[in-house]
Amino acid sequence: MNEFESIAYEDAVVLSADASPATVEAEPVNAVTPAEPPASASPKPARRRLPVIFWALVGLLIFLVIGGIASVGYYVLLTQSPTVSGDTPWDELQSENIAAGVAVWSLANTTPQQVYRQAMSAAAVETATAEALTTTELPEAERLGWLTVLARRQALAGDVEQAQSLYQLAVDLAILKPNLGDRARANALLDAAEGFAALSDADSAKKALDQVTLIGQYSTELSSAVRHQLAERVASVFESMGDLDAARAARAATPLGSSVVPDIYPDPIADIDAEGELVYPPRVVIAETNRQNQAQLFAENWINRGGEASQNQSVALENALIDEDLIRSAYYTSLVSDPALLSGDKARILWDRVQWLAIKNRAASGFYGMNLVSNWTAEQPAIRQTLHDAFMELNEALLAWIAELPENQQQPATYNLYRDALMWARTGLYPDTDEVFLANAMNDALTQWGTAAGLQPVASIGDDGDLAFELQWLGG
Repeated sequence: MNEFESIAYEDAVVLSADASPATVEAEPVNAVTPAEPPASASPKPARRRLPVIFWALVGLLIFLVIGGIASVGYYVLLTQSPTVSGDTPWDELQSENIAAGVAVWSLANTTPQQVYRQAMSAAAVETATAEALTTTELPEAERLGWLTVLARRQALAGDVEQAQSLYQLAVDLAILKPNLGDRARANALLDAAEGFAALSDADSAKKALDQVTLIGQYSTELSSAVRHQLAERVASVFESMGDLDAARAARAATPLGSSVVPDIYPDPIADIDAEGELVYPPRVVIAETNRQNQAQLFAENWINRGGEASQNQSVALENALIDEDLIRSAYYTSLVSDPALLSGDKARILWDRVQWLAIKNRAASGFYGMNLVSNWTAEQPAIRQTLHDAFMELNEALLAWIAELPENQQQPATYNLYRDALMWARTGLYPDTDEVFLANAMNDALTQWGTAAGLQPVASIGDDGDLAFELQWLGG
């Protein structure tokens, strides 16, 4: 049984154990109480002794009641799955504000960068936001840059809630992203802090600034000049919020410096990245090419008609998407069912399937600006669940792959796996997942990684179930 299946198993056990106490409590035990003797009675009659079996039953009842209460509590703990801020940024997207022609262009043979630039040049901010959130293969450093720019645009447009959501996503990804340089991480956090300050969200701004200060003090990568620049930016943000004491403290903070910070030589982290292109058979290539061509024609037709979709072209694209989905489903199933498939190869196949299902889920959710496939819209909950299950299966394959690595690489690789899974969950690409479970698994992997060093992300869960991420200095 793997870590993901254990949740469902434990839920079933708890539910089974939970039925007994309710049944026992429904029938009160009628204990026999001896009558009080008259005050004048003499000699005093012998008190009736209760049978041993009675006390055994009472003891069993108490055990079951206490055990049942504990089981209910554990069941609630397992089944409540709070997420960061309770939502993902997908929940803030407004499909009616997405320009279909630009969004559908991403289904043609174009890059996400081309679509993003086209959307921004057309002032289609919601379209660019959808591209930033729903694209699986996008370098996280680039995604971070998009998110802060889009958050500023959303704030200027008056959508404060969406702006805050995007800034918070940028903060979380900057903290969680494996192998993101400390300078890039600090700059992304500062951009978000400045955005929060402009929105008068001082608490969120301060949390981001605290992380920048930590990086400036403990990073083993930054020069003294860069540390000074970071401290100045932190101080400037505090000044913009009117917190002059915090600004002075930021400038006065003394970084450890490279001469004081010990040399860090953490265990090597193996590349378990499943991203990469598969060599498709002809039937998949034909279906993919047809969909790309129809999407290109749709986008061109949409522009030529002044932002209106042609019925004929819409039908052609719908048919192309349906055909490709059927062919891809059969293709992935045939590959994954091969018992001789190596763990790494299986992970790459499953990652490719996740990318396709992410496209399908976006289409079913209306985030291409229109209803591309009517049946998918009606089946959106099932498609969303399929994407969730596909990510879970991908994680299982990656865990199997990690188990084949040298022993000193397994814990750091497991730690990074859960960091990646949390990043997918935060963007909304890995929907309906238990983020608290993933966060606990990440923390556990860090604890078991005995030689972990440097600035590493950890997760904390508040009393109200809110999840937060922060960097922690390890190793001296």
